[in-house]
Amino acid sequence: MGLLSIMGLAFAGCSSQSESADVTPTPTPAVTATPTVTPIGPKTGKLAPDFILPSISGEEVKLSDFRGKPVLVNFWATWCPPCRAELPYLISAHNDYADQGLVILAVDIGENLSTVKDFVEQREIPLTVLLDSKNKTARAYHIGAIPTSFLIDRQGIIQEVRLGAFPDSESVAKSLHKIL
Repeated sequence: MGLLSIMGLAFAGCSSQSESADVTPTPTPAVTATPTVTPIGPKTGKLAPDFILPSISGEEVKLSDFRGKPVLVNFWATWCPPCRAELPYLISAHNDYADQGLVILAVDIGENLSTVKDFVEQREIPLTVLLDSKNKTARAYHIGAIPTSFLIDRQGIIQEVRLGAFPDSESVAKSLHKIL
């Protein structure tokens, strides 16, 4: 048994190759690039969390269906004065940049269909208005104050998170240039 142990150590500890300069090294295998996966989350640089919400016309709208287009997602409510104040700037952006594929999704938080629909119809708001009546999407996006807007590029990556209302059309246009 002792002889077997010694022979095992001799074989394990010895190499048939010497450490001289004429030893050919083993080639390193080619490294293949692995695709990087962008993490999902409601922050700049992350893939925007997907959602499906009903529009005020009753159709389901899925954020990921707009992949390939720049998207501005605006969380708001009809009772919110700053939200009301920025609406004309969002409508102007909708009109000015629709030909460049811009999609604006106005996500109303916590209100019922009739309240939101009446508000939108009275003011002839041309935006795609969605209902987050149970605040599920607002929670997924960590909304703590409204209005809050997410500017999402054509690949679905959030390029800007804006807390509070846009003060004018110029500030909307400046932010939109990051995603157009």
